[in-house]
Amino acid sequence: MGIVTLLYYVAVAMLIGLFGLALGRLVRRLVDRVLFRLGFNDWFRSFNIGKALL
Repeated sequence: MGIVTLLYYVAVAMLIGLFGLALGRLVRRLVDRVLFRLGFNDWFRSFNIGKALL
């Protein structure tokens, strides 16, 4: 595998990661906004996956 191919794969992986991070933040903001309008904003802010699994 050449250096150009390796750099291409790394760049694509980084773009996918950044897109996923941005999409995750957007979804969280959207859910937070919907829950805020419904009055459940404190529940979402204090939600912890560790507590939910117990």
